[in-house]
Amino acid sequence: MLDFLEATTYPNIREGLEIFKHFLLSGHTKVSEYVIRQKVSPNAPNPIPFWEFLKSTALENKKYYNQKRSKVNNIFNPVYGSRSHFLKYKIIKYLSDRAEHLGYSEKLLPVSQLVEKFTNMGYKNSIIIDELNDLLKYRMIETDDSTSDREVDIELQQEQNICVSYKGVYYITVLVCNFGYIDLVLQDTPIFDADEYSKIRQAFPIDKGYDKRNLAKRKETVLLFMNYLTKQEKLEITEEESSLNNIVRKIYDNGLQKELDRVDSSIRNLKNSRI
Repeated sequence: MLDFLEATTYPNIREGLEIFKHFLLSGHTKVSEYVIRQKVSPNAPNPIPFWEFLKSTALENKKYYNQKRSKVNNIFNPVYGSRSHFLKYKIIKYLSDRAEHLGYSEKLLPVSQLVEKFTNMGYKNSIIIDELNDLLKYRMIETDDSTSDREVDIELQQEQNICVSYKGVYYITVLVCNFGYIDLVLQDTPIFDADEYSKIRQAFPIDKGYDKRNLAKRKETVLLFMNYLTKQEKLEITEEESSLNNIVRKIYDNGLQKELDRVDSSIRNLKNSRI
């Protein structure tokens, strides 16, 4: 929980406190349960499970995720006119790898140079700019004149310099590998395949009250969504990228598979408790 707050709001302490306030006031926050857990197991490292914190922060008082009103951003949601679920990820990864290779003192890159790089990979100029503006609004990238304590409501100019932010790196290395994050954002991600959409919709568990959604069905929906992303990535990958490890595979390898294994364990425990 603290890692999330630090990565997504640093150095803006005011924003971090605001997000924590939304967590406390959310209709999904079970303060009484957290207190009981702490009393029963005072030395427990995680009295507040990260999934519950993420859900409360993302949903506030709503039942389902909607990026337009959420503090948690959907990195798979393409800008209007685009069908790429991965361009935001690729931009962040490129800027992150570049900063690590050259050193963070050389992390700034002209917008025009990045646009040229991704145009050569087959993406439209206007789509790249729109995605960059989204990332700037989400504070996953920064400009050389960024101010961390105000809302970003300006559009990037070609002559500006940009770099990846701590938040952007956290999203592609940690958050996208989290089962709870995938379970949330799939609710608001456009599905560009009618058959896959039908499968996901049929499997998706409805909240029937008491803040409970069937865990086995949630896992099934996440797997269907990841299978859909795998198919879309194969359609999108360019010749220049063909030698790279695919993004969906990295998400599984960097944490999602372990999360799914833990979900399986929780499902078995739930079944055993009912026997």
